[in-house]
Formats: sequence, structure tokens, C-alpha cells
Amino acid sequence: MTQSKSDIEELKDLQREAIELKAQRKKSRSSASSAQAKHSEEDESGNASNNPSSKVSTDNTQAEGQLPDAEEAIENIADQFESFVKQLANAAQDRPALALLATFTAGVMVGYMLSRK
Repeated sequence: MTQSKSDIEELKDLQREAIELKAQRKKSRSSASSAQAKHSEEDESGNASNNPSSKVSTDNTQAEGQLPDAEEAIENIADQFESFVKQLANAAQDRPALALLATFTAGVMVGYMLSRK
């Protein structure tokens, strides 16, 4: 019983650390995106109107601006997948026989899909 309590405490510590790291990443990304927005505004307000090479640089900054959006989307998908895995783990703990049957069935289905018939 004490081992399971220590495991639970360790898991809670890891979850707290993960939450703190996510908050730090979001904070650094938001500060980086605000600095990037300031930089792009300075480029646009400068000599960008008549110089074609500066137009290319503003296009690059727009592409770089889309990168954090993609990273956020990937992070959201990762969070959703993580919650899905947690739900599966909880279901497997609640009904281990059903989980074993579902796993076996999924294995058989994947085997049929990958067979060369």
C-alpha cells in the first residue's frame, strides 16, 4: 500500500512539473511572438514600400508568424491525445478483461489489414 501511495505522489509531482513546463513554454512563445510582431511592424513602417527585397522579408515574417499557430495546433493535438490515453488507461483499470479483449481484437484487425492476401 505504501508503494502505491509513493507512486501516486510521484505521478502528481510529475504532473505538476509538466504543467509548470507548459506554462514556461507558453510564456516564452508569447514573448517571442510579441517581439516578432514589433519587429514586423518596424519593417513595414520603414522603407518597405518601394524596395522589392523588403517585400520578400515581410512575406518571410508572415510565414514565421504562422509557425507558432502550427505549434499551438500540434500542442493541442498532443494534449488531446494525452487525455485520450488517460481515459483508455482508466477504462483498462476499471475493466481489465474488456481491455484485454479490445486489445486482442484490435491486434487481429491490424493483422488482417497488413496481411498480403
